[in-house]
Amino acid sequence: MPATVLPPGQSSAITTKSRIDIVSMKEKLLQDLGANAEEYWNLLKAFINVKLTKLEFDEQVPGVLGEANIHRHNEFIYAIIRNAHNAEPPTDVPPLKPRAKRERPDVAALLKQLEAAEDEAPLAPLSAAAADDSPDLAGNRPQRKRSQ
Repeated sequence: MPATVLPPGQSSAITTKSRIDIVSMKEKLLQDLGANAEEYWNLLKAFINVKLTKLEFDEQVPGVLGEANIHRHNEFIYAIIRNAHNAEPPTDVPPLKPRAKRERPDVAALLKQLEAAEDEAPLAPLSAAAADDSPDLAGNRPQRKRSQ
């Protein structure tokens, strides 16, 4: 794209912040595509919604667009990106409130409570036989092998 020479006294900020009329660009592109307009639009929506990869999109779109309209498609996409990039943030939105920090548990106090509970009622170790006979999560006890 050739560089734009600005008249003396004109700021480049004015030029770069102006929006491109993408509605008229879309209408002209779809009008030029005629019967292929719906197929093109569906492909573009599928690509934007990540239902098509870039490779799939690049393979299918030129056949729908035709050589004469590829530049129009590129200009349309460029205009969308430029408008999004140059968009002014809304001024009437209140600033976000910082989230309250989560209160972290006092690990040392929890360990002391756990140790005190163990001192009061220590857990008895399970014997191997008792461990083998314990039910599973569904409450089923294991089948014992019968001796012959």
